[in-house]
Amino acid sequence: MAIDWKAAHETLLKLQKNIALAAIKKDRDEITKAKKRFVHFIEAKALAIRHVCDGNNLPSIDGVKWESDADKMRAELSLDSRGYKASPTRLLVIATKGQIKGRHV
Repeated sequence: MAIDWKAAHETLLKLQKNIALAAIKKDRDEITKAKKRFVHFIEAKALAIRHVCDGNNLPSIDGVKWESDADKMRAELSLDSRGYKASPTRLLVIATKGQIKGRHV
């Protein structure tokens, strides 16, 4: 199965646009539906794996390096949102040129 990367990217942009429009309308139900469509979009997972693997020879944040297409496919299929809980943001204080700036990361 070959992925049409251009079409996948365009669909991903449409899904992101739907989330943004629902957020502007402050429609919580529509935001939730749009997020679910986004998370379950298989090509989005493929684009994420492609983004991590393209252009560098370094392992990802977890130290795993996907070299073969089979490794990449296994990683794509293992991306799942079940049991995921977002970590709270923390305030990172940056001092530059006498100024103190806070960034939530």
